[in-house]
Amino acid sequence: MTTPWGVLDQLQSWAAVLGDHIDKLDLTPEHRLQSKKQQVQKWQRYTEPGDELEPTASSPMKRSSRNLSDDLENGDDDDSPLPEAVLTTNLGLDIVVVVTKTDYMSTLEKEHDYRDEHFDFMQQWVRRFCLQYGAALFYTSAKEDKNCDLLYKYLTHRIYALPFRTPALIVEKDAVLM
Repeated sequence: MTTPWGVLDQLQSWAAVLGDHIDKLDLTPEHRLQSKKQQVQKWQRYTEPGDELEPTASSPMKRSSRNLSDDLENGDDDDSPLPEAVLTTNLGLDIVVVVTKTDYMSTLEKEHDYRDEHFDFMQQWVRRFCLQYGAALFYTSAKEDKNCDLLYKYLTHRIYALPFRTPALIVEKDAVLM
């Protein structure tokens, strides 16, 4: 976050590096297709953490989240389309975007006259990128210890299939989790 004007260029650059690297790997077309299919299925079967704990769908405390697995269970096939702009660039792997040094946002406000509108605009573009690639998004600050533990838990969840029950965090502009 110390150079927010370069975030999108950095994301696009790293995505190109990942795409080039995947193209150079000795993978069969079937393996690539299977990996891409798994990414789509993760999106189709996603439920917001906590939704699976609700006793009824009519609970007033239930968070509204798009749960495509309901469609699958009701007889729809696995080829249900994803929402518009979701996973349009499917590399076939889990991606985590980590925006670091979010503690610097206060400096941007003081020294460069950044306002909430600026941060909202930047977050909108980063979130669009994440939707396009099917990436998780974390805003972290090691200095203020924001989301570092959650990032670790999420990574162990993705790598070792350990439970991760933290819902999306969007209230604090410097501690986002999606």
